Amino acid sequence: AVIIPRESKQVTAQLEAMGEERIQVGGKSVEAHRISVSVPGTPERQLWVDGNGRVLRLEIPASKYVAERTSLPS
Repeated sequence: AVIIPRESKQVTAQLEAMGEERIQVGGKSVEAHRISVSVPGTPERQLWVDGNGRVLRLEIPASKYVAERTSLPS
């Protein structure tokens, strides 16, 4: 379930594990889990998370949006 506070509603999201891959964070190569998140009526999102579940990168391919950390979390 995903809570959308601004709309005062809850929707169901579909998560799909896409495997592990190496990505660059702050100039360092790190292993990350890639996850696809689909919510009805919204563009698909791709998340890369570390072994502790911290988000390292978010992409929304339909809008060419990318948000990524500039350094590894401590």
